[in-house]
Amino acid sequence: MLPAFILLSMTVLGLSTLIALFTNSLIIVVNLADKAKGKNLSPSDLIVVTLCISNILFQFIMLVNDFMSFLDGDVYFTDEVYILSTVLLMLPIYSSFWFTVCLSINYYLQIVISTHPFFIRLKLSAAHGESAEITVPRLNTVYLLAINLISCTIPLILIGIANGLIIKALVTHKSDKNSKGEVSARAEGRVRAARTLSGLLFIYVSFYISEILVFVDVFPQSSPGFCTCLMVIYSYSPAQSIVLIFGSSKLKHVSLAFFHCNSKEKTRTPTVLFINS
Repeated sequence: MLPAFILLSMTVLGLSTLIALFTNSLIIVVNLADKAKGKNLSPSDLIVVTLCISNILFQFIMLVNDFMSFLDGDVYFTDEVYILSTVLLMLPIYSSFWFTVCLSINYYLQIVISTHPFFIRLKLSAAHGESAEITVPRLNTVYLLAINLISCTIPLILIGIANGLIIKALVTHKSDKNSKGEVSARAEGRVRAARTLSGLLFIYVSFYISEILVFVDVFPQSSPGFCTCLMVIYSYSPAQSIVLIFGSSKLKHVSLAFFHCNSKEKTRTPTVLFINS
């Protein structure tokens, strides 16, 4: 008989994997369906799809990794297996961090392009057929993979900065209304972006702190603190996908329609059985 702590951890991990698989797959399917209909996916849609694929990989690798450590620790903690599983676990989660950074920067750039006077004049000149030469500097990309701390901390800082800048833009343009005096669609988009990034930042910080507490062995195993950290880590992928779904009006509409159809089917079934009885 396995200890209660291991049974609880395996149950929560299994449930979080099912939720992560469903929510992330929903996002991927909706965007791929739009692509199949001939619609062009925006950069943010492409980033979200890639992020969801990375989250699914992370969740399944974490499932195999932790189940192996729970059920057969002698094999798991051998040098070859432990190093391989650690590397496989780190790659998708670090990719998820950086895709979240890309999404944050993309949201911010969309807001800057739609509100900054220079970009507004540029769009107007393009609409009137005028040409404008812009010199784009070439930057040498430097990949910092020296230590795990830097790989986690830099994305966290960048997401925080992007979120702060979006909130600042939101406050600056809070009076942006259309001709009817209502809040414009552009302003609503900024609000959704700020809420989405705030949710992602909260999830990221919670995951980041929990990972540090687990790796540093602040809490002994089977303690309430260790269990709490483990639950936060397990819920990272499904929580992130849920935030992305509710941050997109398209994804939110599809998910609510899906559950609405299921609830209708459930209410119809007892009625049919009652009539036939």
